[in-house]
Amino acid sequence: MKRKLTALLLTVVLWIGLRIPVSAEFNIETRESVAVVDVCLELDSWELDLGWGTGFFVGQTGEDPKYLITNYHVIDSFVSNGAGELITYQEEDKELIGRCKIRIYFDSRDFVEGYVVDFDESKDIALLKLEEPTTKRKPLQLLVPTDSMVGQQVYAVG
Repeated sequence: MKRKLTALLLTVVLWIGLRIPVSAEFNIETRESVAVVDVCLELDSWELDLGWGTGFFVGQTGEDPKYLITNYHVIDSFVSNGAGELITYQEEDKELIGRCKIRIYFDSRDFVEGYVVDFDESKDIALLKLEEPTTKRKPLQLLVPTDSMVGQQVYAVG
């Protein structure tokens, strides 16, 4: 009896949930603020990809952005592999020299180098910057949270 009641309750919840309309309030232009963050290790004549993720640009409206927010776990391999400092990597009988880099991709062949400003591993957040502001993305505006935002929809982009 308990199993039938649980199944019935689950069916009702799913039926009601499927009837709730999906909001179309997401601003599609938000994608113009997102870029791919790639961490690679450049050693002598070859390169090793260590991982990637996404981030979003922030800054003042009307100004070309220079700062990008991403997750710490996207750049943790950069931090653990010398954080851009020259390193030596031993492979069998030869020694390779190079450094770990962060690349910010605007499309599959267009990228610039990114630099770590700061990060908080426990909060899984990192702030990166470009050497120069870019015209290839628009900044998102960060808002100060208010009580009226409680319960609002949130979208993950990237």
